[in-house]
Amino acid sequence: MVKNRNVFIIFTLALFFLLGFTLQINTSATGEIKAVKYIQSGMVSHIEIITDRNMEKIILEGFDSEGEMTHFLKLEDYVTKNNPELNRNIFYITNKVQAIEKIQELILINGGNIRLPIEIQEIEVDSNLQTMEYTMDKGSVNTLKIMSYNVHHGRNLYGRYSLDEIAEVIRTSDADIIGLQELDNGVVRSRFQDQIKYLSEKLSMEYVYGYNFNLLGGMYGNGILSKYPIESYENLYLPSGREQRGLLSAVINVEGKQLNFLVTHLGLNQQERKGQVNTISKYLETLPHQKILVGDLNARPNSEEVQLLSKELLDTAHAVGKDAEPTFDLPVLSGRIDYIFLDHKIQLKDYNVIKSRASDHYPITATIELE
Repeated sequence: MVKNRNVFIIFTLALFFLLGFTLQINTSATGEIKAVKYIQSGMVSHIEIITDRNMEKIILEGFDSEGEMTHFLKLEDYVTKNNPELNRNIFYITNKVQAIEKIQELILINGGNIRLPIEIQEIEVDSNLQTMEYTMDKGSVNTLKIMSYNVHHGRNLYGRYSLDEIAEVIRTSDADIIGLQELDNGVVRSRFQDQIKYLSEKLSMEYVYGYNFNLLGGMYGNGILSKYPIESYENLYLPSGREQRGLLSAVINVEGKQLNFLVTHLGLNQQERKGQVNTISKYLETLPHQKILVGDLNARPNSEEVQLLSKELLDTAHAVGKDAEPTFDLPVLSGRIDYIFLDHKIQLKDYNVIKSRASDHYPITATIELE
């Protein structure tokens, strides 16, 4: 009797182990991990790895057409696309990875000896229209004024509602494209107003909005205003701690020239910000057009996170010798934490801090030339 019971226990444990092992494989497999390879002008632009939301790091082996392993990749920086149809994490393999064009097959290493093949879908990015537009406008120069403005949900330093004053600051500045942070939509503290829509209508500009989390029954996030057509946009969730942070990315058509314009608002913890900046840097590598990144980074110019972005893009304030000019200026706390970064192909003409108290931050502007 005892012997039979022991056999039954051993059999049950073995069955449980096998079922657990199978479920672990099936969970990963049915998580619909996909890879999308983007081809532009015959070259690999980048590869997106789309995973379940609970995967925060992945290890991959890459193989060429002969079945030889060419790459071993550990990916830790991801974004989450704020899209009801695609609520998943996105990891990027960019063309900064050597010999990315050799990757024809990917294997996910998922704990121990579990190896899961990932199907790679190829998408051809049509660049003919972009080439035509640039050829037609060759030799022309477009002068633009860019602004970054943390609007503090439309309240000034004294807590008074100031959205009309903010609109007037933007109008007087004559900015063409504005990246806004701390925008409310439908929140009681801001009179249930859709703030970006209100500013858009008051200034006769196009807009897009990317909310990062729900707040008091409404939404809270970043926005973009533009005098030029906004062709497309996506809102990306950055790896975050207590408060969800985001990156709003848009393609703007400036007289036939496409521009990647991005706005963000980073976290309060430095370790969190470093992870967010790493993710932003990786995402920037996938973008095909000249890039402008603006936002409230909650970080000083000499911080690791700002220095990392400065390796990829031009810090406009630093370029004109205004590193020390504060954008957040209170008696108890003062410093430069708001930024406009430019693609090195874009020519900087001027940079200014506008000393307005319509918000708790000063808006900043950069005048640029696109060739």
